[in-house]
Amino acid sequence: MRTELREMLKAAFEKTYDRAFDFGTGFLEDINGKSYKLPCIWVCPFELISKTGRSEGFRVYLGTIYLLELGDRLTAQEKDERWDAMEDAAIEVLNQLIEQSPSEIVAVDKIKDIPNEGAYTGYNDISLKVTFEVTVRYCVDRG
Repeated sequence: MRTELREMLKAAFEKTYDRAFDFGTGFLEDINGKSYKLPCIWVCPFELISKTGRSEGFRVYLGTIYLLELGDRLTAQEKDERWDAMEDAAIEVLNQLIEQSPSEIVAVDKIKDIPNEGAYTGYNDISLKVTFEVTVRYCVDRG
């Protein structure tokens, strides 16, 4: 399910994000070991945080996405505008997850975003860290 969620996110960002971007995946500490250009959308591995039922029920995954863009020569107001645009895109993408997989994804909630500057890549970047929970329905065929 983790791979499917990651691929759905990538497809939704390709439709929604207002700039061409590189797409990266892995743990955050891997971000500087990979080759990419800004803007970049980095998706960390999904964490299973709860599960109900033995062979059917719900799984809840915690997702973390980093949206990274160049911050060179941006004024404080321009940075705020970019953070707003990044936030709008992230929320739209998360809304699209349910539309892409209505039979499996039950909810996307507890969305939180944190703007930052120069924190992750070592470049003069601005970033938006987005965390959220995805509730997925599952059923294991035991027959």
